[in-house]
Amino acid sequence: MRFEKTTFWTRSSQLADECYRLTSLLPPAETYGLSSQIRRAACSVYANFAEGWGRESKRDSAHFMTMARGSLSELKAHLLFCVMRRYFNEQDIGPLCQEIDELSRILNTVRLNLLRNAR
Repeated sequence: MRFEKTTFWTRSSQLADECYRLTSLLPPAETYGLSSQIRRAACSVYANFAEGWGRESKRDSAHFMTMARGSLSELKAHLLFCVMRRYFNEQDIGPLCQEIDELSRILNTVRLNLLRNAR
């Protein structure tokens, strides 16, 4: 199966698309700050997943799943900071944070399965 046919890649790329939409609402002063950081972290999720999918070694693949999970954590931290700065409210980011948590659980399962099968 190709990475772009996986549910994870579809969901994580949709998450990135939603982050792009949301960051367009940030003040212009955040164009090169939070907006850029949120967009990079969101795109890093599906990109690291795809890179891990293409690796031959299961251990290498697991490493990239860890990187993607780290990007999800970074993304969530930036979104929470936006609430703290009152750029967004909890309702704006709530569905995104739920999706981030779910995608993190999926990545953790994928990573553990890769490591179990690497032996």
